[in-house]
Amino acid sequence: MKWDIDDIEYVLNCINSPDKLNSEEFLGWLEIGEHKKLFNFVLAYREAFLRKEKSETINIDAEYIKFKQRNISRKPLKFLQWSVAAASVVVLFIWLLWNRGDATIGFQVGDGGLSYTGQRMAELVLANGECVELNDNKVNLQELNGTKIIVDTNRNLAYEVDDYNNEKAFELVYNTLRVPAGADYVVRLSDGTKVHLNCDSELRYPVCFDKKERKVFLMGEAYFEVEKSKEWPFVVVTDQMDVRVTGTVFNVQAYPLDAVLAATLVEGGVAVKIKGENEKEECLVPSEQLRLNKITGEIAINNVDVDLYTGWTEGMFVFKNARFEDVMNVLSRWYQVEVFYSDQHKKDLRVSANLNRYDHIDALLQILNAMDKVCLERKGNVVIIK
Repeated sequence: MKWDIDDIEYVLNCINSPDKLNSEEFLGWLEIGEHKKLFNFVLAYREAFLRKEKSETINIDAEYIKFKQRNISRKPLKFLQWSVAAASVVVLFIWLLWNRGDATIGFQVGDGGLSYTGQRMAELVLANGECVELNDNKVNLQELNGTKIIVDTNRNLAYEVDDYNNEKAFELVYNTLRVPAGADYVVRLSDGTKVHLNCDSELRYPVCFDKKERKVFLMGEAYFEVEKSKEWPFVVVTDQMDVRVTGTVFNVQAYPLDAVLAATLVEGGVAVKIKGENEKEECLVPSEQLRLNKITGEIAINNVDVDLYTGWTEGMFVFKNARFEDVMNVLSRWYQVEVFYSDQHKKDLRVSANLNRYDHIDALLQILNAMDKVCLERKGNVVIIK
């Protein structure tokens, strides 16, 4: 279908003036099914302005001419008189309408009927080997050393120690938190440290830390907000590097099958110990990232935009001038799909986007397809790039 230009203009004006979104007029307008579809459509693309290259811009005049030629409406677009920043979003929307045909924007969905949406879920392995699925149900457990394990209806996992004067509480009893593909989870450890665990990841940790140090073991990716204590160091152990802090915020990416490990510092300070024959230690300051090539042993430390590496904790995939292959690798891990390139050159396209990682995979593929540089087709759990 083709939406009426009056409705398009109305939605864009409301989004440009957020106070209108709570008005009775807008809420009444939104009750109509097609209006709600239009509103959601605009929001999806408003948050994901894609460019082939970082320097690429859309020719506003050219896109407007194309838009008029499609004869979506004979009325002039008053909203094109907005600011340049707003106009870029508007023209992107016009461009998408021009390319959309029907609601699929040229995107072909396979017949698999798969429900690929992100969610919060995990499996907790207790010290006795018992596995507990962490879902919507409340959980109240107690470990062998008396530490309480609590999961509320918002799927928040936390550990509580009632009596630190009891020496039994400091006996090292381990739990393991496993997060599958397409999910993430948050755990608050007994010392108050908060850990965001990304998809396809595993964290092993004591339910109550001993008095010497706080040591956890990571496979995959996690974002740590460590409770400060200069006398009680916190150590994240991975297969080829350890990250040691006393209270800071940082992200560690250490998937076993990835060729590169990365530690990204948000605030505070960390010491990264590289294991192996040429053991060494590197210290990072905020906004620095250490990358270790597991094959060559090469170490690189660079200043980075930390949002690119921590946006996932806010429910977003954040890409800035990223290689298309790297983008698809992230989506492949999250949605557990295979990616096949019929045109290998597409891997080197550049993409900038903010994508909602809890959306269905088809919604994200639609947005990527809107680059007009690739054609994506999903058949079951395989995404084909043409």
